[in-house]
Order: sequence, then C-alpha cells, then structure tokens
Amino acid sequence: MKRIALFGYFFLLFLSIILFPGCNKEKQHIVQFDDTGKTDVNDSAMHDKKLMLVQSYWTNYKWGIDIEKGVVKALNLSQSIPDEEPVNKGGLGIKEGIVAKAGAFTIKVKIVNMDTKRRPDAEWKKESGIKTIAEIEAFKPDVVILADDNAQEYVGKAIVGKYPIVFCGVNKEYTEYYNPGDEMTGLLERMNFKETEELLLGIFPGISNIVLLTDTTETSAPVVDQMKKADLPVAGLETYQFTMFSEYKTKVQSLKEVKHTAIAIFNLNFKDMSQEEAIAWTIKNSTLPEMTFQTNTVEGGLLLTSAVSGVYHGAEAVEKAFRIIAGEKASSIPVSIPEKGDVAINRKRANMLGVSIPVSILNTAIVYE
Repeated sequence: MKRIALFGYFFLLFLSIILFPGCNKEKQHIVQFDDTGKTDVNDSAMHDKKLMLVQSYWTNYKWGIDIEKGVVKALNLSQSIPDEEPVNKGGLGIKEGIVAKAGAFTIKVKIVNMDTKRRPDAEWKKESGIKTIAEIEAFKPDVVILADDNAQEYVGKAIVGKYPIVFCGVNKEYTEYYNPGDEMTGLLERMNFKETEELLLGIFPGISNIVLLTDTTETSAPVVDQMKKADLPVAGLETYQFTMFSEYKTKVQSLKEVKHTAIAIFNLNFKDMSQEEAIAWTIKNSTLPEMTFQTNTVEGGLLLTSAVSGVYHGAEAVEKAFRIIAGEKASSIPVSIPEKGDVAINRKRANMLGVSIPVSILNTAIVYE
C-alpha cells in the first residue's frame, strides 16, 4: 500500500510539472507541424493518455480561439495551433496529430469544432452532435473538455457517464445538462456585469440607465436573466432581444436622443445580419457609449468591457482534466466561476464619442486602436 501511495504522489508531482511548465523549463516540448499538419512525434508511438477538446463553434470565433489558446498553453504546446485551419470532415473541423510531451509521458490531443454558430439550424446542431460523438467513440479519450452550451446539449448529455467531462464557457446552469452526481465538472461563464458597469461609470459618471440589446440565441437568454438578477451600480435597466437586424436597428435609432443612457451589447447574431456587420453599423450610427462583455466585440469596435477570459477558461479546464487523469473523480472537483475579467478599451471608439480614457484605466487595460 505504501508503494502505491508513493507512486500516486510522484505521478501527481509529475503532472504538476506539465501543468506549470515555467517551474521546469527543460521539460518543455514545443510541437512542430510538417506540411500535412502532423506532428514530429511518431504516430505509432505509445500514448499514455488521450484528451479531446470539443468546441461548439468554428475556428473563426474569438471566444473559441481564446479557449483553444488556454488549452494549448496549459498543455505547453505550440501557440500556433489555434491559428491552424482544421480539416473539414463532414462539416466538423478536426485538428489531430497533436501530442503533448513531458519526459516519457505523452498525451494525445484531438480538437473537434462543431460549427454551430455559423450553422445554427436545429438539424445541423443535432447532426454535428452525432458526428462529434462518433469522433469521441473512435478516439476513446480519457477525458473530454466540452466548450460552450451547444457542446453540452448535443454531446455532453449523450456521453456523460461513459467519459469524464470538463465543461467550460457554459452560460446556462450546468444542471440543465447534467445531474449533480454525474462524472463531470467545469467552469461556468458568468458575465462581469458589475465590474463592466463600474468601468463605464469611471468614464461616464452621469449614466443612470442601461439598455441591454442582444439576440435570441441559446446563450443570450440566460445572460439576460442573469443581468436582471445582478446587483448593479446603475439602477435603470431595460432588456431587449431581437431575431432580425431590422428590429435591432430600429431600437438603436430610437435611443439616439436619450440622455444619461448607455447601451449594453452581448451577442448580435441575427438571421439577416452577422455580428460583425451589426457592430460596424452600430459604431457608425449610435452616439451612445456602449459596454459589452467580450473582448472580441471591443476589438471589433465597441467601447469597453471587463470580460470573461476564454484563455483562463481553457487553461483551467485542462487543470481540472489533469486532476481527473491523475485519479480524481470528476464529480469530486468543484464547479467554478472565474471572478475577474480582462479590461479592454477601444480607443478609436472613445475618440469617436469625444471622451478621454483615464490613464489609470489605460494602464491596466488591453487597448485596441
């Protein structure tokens, strides 16, 4: 028994070297890709463990890119992997031939992108779920990381109990997909409403009303409900959800002359307009300051956010996955909610609105020009 306990101790110590590579630089392994996208590791080599990452969306979505960056960072892999275009396999985006290595210990990694944001129809979501489950069955991972709500709905609910699950980026309550005793754990995505409003008030202290504008997609409904229930510094709150861009456009135009008001924007994925196009129109046609809850929309032109970090979600998901690989039951690992976000400012938008961002904010923010 003492020998088993001692082995377990050293195994956990070894995993900590993988999870925190900065503590042991000589153990780092950077994966190199050849012309086919395969790694320099012999495909017939013995792989001790397997990990699969299932992304709900395609590789062009910033939130998903950040999750993948966090995953490869925690695995000490090449940071070029999130930029690689996946192989299209029946509509799924597949990245494989990826091996994380520390000494003699190897982890074979496979990434599947379900593409349910560009293809949001119910038929494809179900089909992509079936195809993803087939990929999981063929790969037989030791643990599956499922990113965002669609992966839980169309994959997680079907495989829970067969494979340990670590979820991340989940907007709904995880109990909508799993039972408390199931072999799963993960991270809930909760918008930093209070921190973002406080950031906004630091620049526009006269704001007394927030108008939340978003779409009717699966991820937006719980965010609207959560914001309504949040303890916020701004007393006034109105919420609107739109299916069509024309409806959103009419609402934004009606707010032009409203005083002491700011717009809050979450997702803007309409049936007749992409989010990027909707944001571009908003910037040109709205004179109200806007806050958002994702860095990608600030990078796209909106004013500011204190955003949930996709990189943190990906890295923390890997940490939980390694605890499972080390022998812990997934159900014994607490579900967590990251508390602090990444402050981001779009200085070009600030200039358009005629405001100066305090140096104290700029010094701690990601600044997009």
